[in-house]
Amino acid sequence: MAIEFRCHHCAKLLRTPDESAGKKSKCPECGTIQDVPEQGFESPPSAKPFPSAPSMRQNPYDAPQWEPQKPAGARATQLEKTPALWNPNAAVNWSVLFSPVFGAYLHLKNWQALGESAEAARTRIWLILSVLVLSRHILLPVAAVLGMQVDGIISFSRVFATLFLFAWYFCSAKKQAKYIKLRYAKHYPRRGWAGPLLVAFGIRFLLKLFAAWWVI
Repeated sequence: MAIEFRCHHCAKLLRTPDESAGKKSKCPECGTIQDVPEQGFESPPSAKPFPSAPSMRQNPYDAPQWEPQKPAGARATQLEKTPALWNPNAAVNWSVLFSPVFGAYLHLKNWQALGESAEAARTRIWLILSVLVLSRHILLPVAAVLGMQVDGIISFSRVFATLFLFAWYFCSAKKQAKYIKLRYAKHYPRRGWAGPLLVAFGIRFLLKLFAAWWVI
């Protein structure tokens, strides 16, 4: 035997084994996590029966007396309650180019928008560490001009920066990506990338200009 019920969000018919009663179930259609009813068939409270077709006695050219159901209404309501977020996976991808400073800052803003203060505090620590790792672009050119041997240090700093990127992803960034996927799936308002990318490209250009100025 199986328990049949409809998703409270998208009204998709779901079937689960009897032993799943009272447990959490994830809708494969919209990703909503909800409780499995104890028994019987459960319809979502927002579901409305599809209106019957107009009678043959009515003039087919008259205005319709009913309006079709809008299935996107529940999803639109959810989007209104969900804070606008940056895609956490896209932030990680851009961090390969701009260093974890870029992704850690956006993830910090996401945690704050989600109201997760504890996770925001942990991400702030990763952001500070990322800034320290990025500071090598300023310190190494200065050290080279002062006559210090930095060839070996430059090679080591590149390897260390790569390892730090992986550490940040597996210890921090991956957790936010999983959190948002389980809670909202893909149904959340997206924040734009124009502002963050413009700032990131500007900082990257200034660091390159700074290094070239010290070499000259």
